Amino acid sequence: MTAANKNVTENGDEIYKAPMGLKLLVVGLGIGIILMLGLIIVKVIAGDHKKPEPAGKEALEKGAVLGNVDEEVPARSSFSGILYQGELQDLTIVRPEGAELISYAPNGLEIVLRFKMTDGSDLLLAVNRATGKQTRLTIPK
Repeated sequence: MTAANKNVTENGDEIYKAPMGLKLLVVGLGIGIILMLGLIIVKVIAGDHKKPEPAGKEALEKGAVLGNVDEEVPARSSFSGILYQGELQDLTIVRPEGAELISYAPNGLEIVLRFKMTDGSDLLLAVNRATGKQTRLTIPK
């Protein structure tokens, strides 16, 4: 090679020239990174990173959530056993006759028990550990 085609120096040392496609790729990726950082900064300044506010009575009146509009729906965290200030009761739960306990799931102050009934249907039993109230839901076969 000669110095005329610019791949060698005047001393005869060879110089590596990156292909034009790689140069364009590196420049494009750099611009993309800068644009993404700019977008993140704009979102943080605009406050778009915050969680949305829960639906209020206006949304309930428009039918966004089914239920009684006059009742306030408590936040899920208010059911946590950590936030509960009273004492929990020792409960005795009577298993339905002939039913087999399939699973249970503690969920804050509630425990959900799933029974398989003799007729093949499922029974979900939600028990509130603070009040002892039981709610039954039968799922037919």
